[in-house]
Amino acid sequence: MDQCQLCGAAMTCVEESDECDVESVFCSVCLEHGEWTKSPAEQLKSQLILTFEERMEMANEEAVEKAEQILERLEEMNR
Repeated sequence: MDQCQLCGAAMTCVEESDECDVESVFCSVCLEHGEWTKSPAEQLKSQLILTFEERMEMANEEAVEKAEQILERLEEMNR
């Protein structure tokens, strides 16, 4: 078992081959998003953007949950 050189994801070889190709060095997710063609700075930037987007999504979900809780409390108070 190998690891993707970009994201560190565990990979297993689909085909045993003497020839090393790009797919044996990078995982399918990085290949799909073209990460292997980017410079290290571009890779880091895209990882930071993804992390930021994930954090924003989590913050939005938490805000929605809190708003729903407040709404439930208000509805209970009005009863």
